[in-house]
Amino acid sequence: MSKIKILFCLETIGWGGVENRRFSIAQSLDLNKFEIKIICTKALGVYKTKFNDLGIEIYEVGEFKSAFEFQKLKYVRSIIKKFHPTIIHGGVFEGNTMAVLSSLFIPKIKIIIEETSDPRNRSSKAHFLLKIYSFLTDKFIAISPSVEDYLINRLKVTVSKVALITNGVAFPRKVGANEVQGLKDELGIKDGDFVIGSVGRLRDFHKRFSDIIKAVSFMSSKVNIKILIVGEGPDKDFLQETADDLGLSENLILVGLQMDTAPYFQLMDVFCLASYMEGFGLVVVEAMFHKLPVIGTKVGGIVNIIDDKETGFLVEPENPKGIADLISILKQEEELRVSMGIKGFQKASMYYSVKRYTDEVKQLYNEILV
Repeated sequence: MSKIKILFCLETIGWGGVENRRFSIAQSLDLNKFEIKIICTKALGVYKTKFNDLGIEIYEVGEFKSAFEFQKLKYVRSIIKKFHPTIIHGGVFEGNTMAVLSSLFIPKIKIIIEETSDPRNRSSKAHFLLKIYSFLTDKFIAISPSVEDYLINRLKVTVSKVALITNGVAFPRKVGANEVQGLKDELGIKDGDFVIGSVGRLRDFHKRFSDIIKAVSFMSSKVNIKILIVGEGPDKDFLQETADDLGLSENLILVGLQMDTAPYFQLMDVFCLASYMEGFGLVVVEAMFHKLPVIGTKVGGIVNIIDDKETGFLVEPENPKGIADLISILKQEEELRVSMGIKGFQKASMYYSVKRYTDEVKQLYNEILV
């Protein structure tokens, strides 16, 4: 029996959520029955190595400067014709573009594209193109109910084409007490310090880490408060400068990109994601798996993940004072932190496991092949 061939089309393979989910799918499939290849704009870092270790071939086509780069799309088309995939699964705008345009008029291929981000900041041209793409696909995955609402009510995608499959997160590894203490010593975190944590790419327009720093500036006592930010990006210096200007140089701890975030979550008392826009909010689920109370903005998929006043708090975006008030409540009430952490862990385990996610994707693959 011939293998089912799956082609993933992505933007960059690095260390983000999209490649994390594709790797989870690849791990869950029986590679004796499935053959997987990947086309991306560029590949680097740990996930490139992980895919290679599974024996998955990666084709890099270079970054897109516009949606219609004929030579790149022609190259992708040549790979599709050579590989003869059964399913093409696109993700991120560039990946969706390659999946749809490069496969035009090639028969016997099922096309799935995926909306992976908060679309509210997208241009009218991008909205239009996604609408066109929807006519040329078999299924359109929404990663959160808010994205599902956008596809159905804004883009008017046929309801039967939309598949809501929320993201899944792997259960974190256990972190020993000695490892935690060693990391605390390394970062200068003392017993009795209250650690507010966040994780993500340091692109402040999107993630608004600066709002967390500003929130601490509103708090009456800042002596034992630490702001722990895990991630790398173009706005690292800006965030440090923001802390310096607010007299919070000693409070801010920037640890850069960490491929193993588990020990860093263990240092946190509260997790905060202050994003201006967010398709899903994968790191919120990660924090919940670590039994942390979470503060998140009322944008994108975050509103579906956090049960306000149960597993954490929701706050309007660009509202440092509101974040400060919620941090103060959680700082003062340890029982509330514990209760929210337990409830968050229970919700994450029930609704956001990686197994649930991969099972639903495999079910979708089976459905479109019938």
